[in-house]
Amino acid sequence: MSTPDAHAELKQKLADIVRAFEPVGPTRYAKLLPIKEMIAELRRKGAGYGVIRNILASVGVSVAIDTLGRFCREEIEKREPRPLRSDRQSRQAKRPTTMPRPAIPGSSASSRDASVEAASDNPSPASSPAMATHPASASSPEPASQPTGGRGPRIADASKL
Repeated sequence: MSTPDAHAELKQKLADIVRAFEPVGPTRYAKLLPIKEMIAELRRKGAGYGVIRNILASVGVSVAIDTLGRFCREEIEKREPRPLRSDRQSRQAKRPTTMPRPAIPGSSASSRDASVEAASDNPSPASSPAMATHPASASSPEPASQPTGGRGPRIADASKL
């Protein structure tokens, strides 16, 4: 069915197509690549993406601000592209949701336990050095300078009412 002439003709057509083939240029920034130097100059002069977008729109080049920002980062500044939003969200999900609280001097559980034990060892409030120097404070407890509880509402201690 196939003849050597048919194969030769097919090879010739394919060779002609291959010789005439020209690769399609990058279409991602097709509108912006010809004016790359002018955009770079505007950025060097301190123009923001919105201003550049308005200037380009006034001469008939419509482009989104996000695209303009990507173009400047990738083509002018030669920086790596920013991660996609889904990548940023997954990185944030890996972070702890609550930051560890800084240690407040004298508010750790062991120091509170030690102060409770010290108070139970000395049944007389007048015998403590703090109470001896401030007799007026014997009738009213000292207000805490730092909150000792965690997050949430403060609930009154019934024994102190």
